Amino acid sequence: IIYDVCWDTGIRAFGSLWRLEYSLALTQGALSDPVINGNDTNSGKQIVSRIGLIPATGLFIGSSYARGAYLNRIVATALPVGQTPEDYVQEVIGFDLNYEVRHLKLVAEVLFNTWEIPNIVDNQNNPKSLAVLGWYAEARYAFLPGFYGAVRVDQLKFEKIENSAGQSLTWDDDIWRLEGGIGYQFWEGVLGKLIVQDVNK
Repeated sequence: IIYDVCWDTGIRAFGSLWRLEYSLALTQGALSDPVINGNDTNSGKQIVSRIGLIPATGLFIGSSYARGAYLNRIVATALPVGQTPEDYVQEVIGFDLNYEVRHLKLVAEVLFNTWEIPNIVDNQNNPKSLAVLGWYAEARYAFLPGFYGAVRVDQLKFEKIENSAGQSLTWDDDIWRLEGGIGYQFWEGVLGKLIVQDVNK
């Protein structure tokens, strides 16, 4: 859903008030197509906002939103007449939770992502977006200093669209993943892990 290998180019304002944290950013690229060297791929901009609340000790609840054009200008000639790359946006809404108590840490996140896509319409010829819901939940427990165990479950669930025959099908395979493992921090910068993973489509 999100390309997280690099940071986007832009400007960001952030701050906090009592137990509330907030930020607002304007970037050149989109979440799925970030711009890292200043060479923008279209003339659109992305708005990113985030707000978080600490209602109790050890508990953090957050919400995020992003919207921006993601198509590269090199596809402009393939778009419908009168349309530009800036007319098609990626929109993401997310919620996250983090809770820590003693040796236990719980983390969960859910994201709903849509891309406006050229040349994809429903049976009434209305423009159709591609959408996917992604979420994960993870628990981690520290048994001894440096030694921990963790379990994680996550899913990508793709929305259905109609094909040329009128059949309603998901536009990609849904994925479930269950993962468990143990880890040990030998010394600073050196972490050993043993992980077992089950993936189902």
